[in-house]
Amino acid sequence: MKRKHALFLLLILICSFTAGQASAEQGIIKEPLSLDEDGRGVVRVFSQVTSHGLPTGWKVGFRTETPAHFMLEFVPKDESVENWKTMFTLQGFRNLAEKTDAKTMLGLAGMQQKKVCGESLIFELIEEEPISGFPAQGAIIGCSKVPHDLSIGLKKGMAEIAYYIAVKGKKDIYLFHKGIRGKAFDKNNSPITKHNAKEFIKDFLPIQLTDP
Repeated sequence: MKRKHALFLLLILICSFTAGQASAEQGIIKEPLSLDEDGRGVVRVFSQVTSHGLPTGWKVGFRTETPAHFMLEFVPKDESVENWKTMFTLQGFRNLAEKTDAKTMLGLAGMQQKKVCGESLIFELIEEEPISGFPAQGAIIGCSKVPHDLSIGLKKGMAEIAYYIAVKGKKDIYLFHKGIRGKAFDKNNSPITKHNAKEFIKDFLPIQLTDP
């Protein structure tokens, strides 16, 4: 069955020209996801170990890793990556911190989604405190009404929106984002706003980066 990627995975496309291809000699560190004593998800992503909250009843839906890009998707136990309404995603972009910052990366994501969403684009930067001492930036990005069918499983008239937290780590940039999809909505009455964004993603907080 074809996987129904989220709109925010289009970000991979715009990052490819910036991140480049890591050399084959660097290899891929395929460490499994583990849970700490508090039930938080912990996994090494390239140069650092990431950890984040993980609500009871959520599961890993999909994982992929290349020398340049890491992605791990979580969905509620009664949903799947082929058919989901809510998803939490962790992405890592190897060595990208040497070439850009978190705010610029989210700005590029907004520009890319503008090409897809047109006038239904929702984009708003939200200030974030540093995470584990590393610069972070938040953003609300989405489409209030998709203008045409998309290969990622969104049909014309549907909506998708997510809250992102981008972190510029030691060498890599990390994205943590929770998204929802469903019926179209008035872009002036978004389900995620600067007033409720932190509440929306709170079950996956706090986010931390540590050394291996």
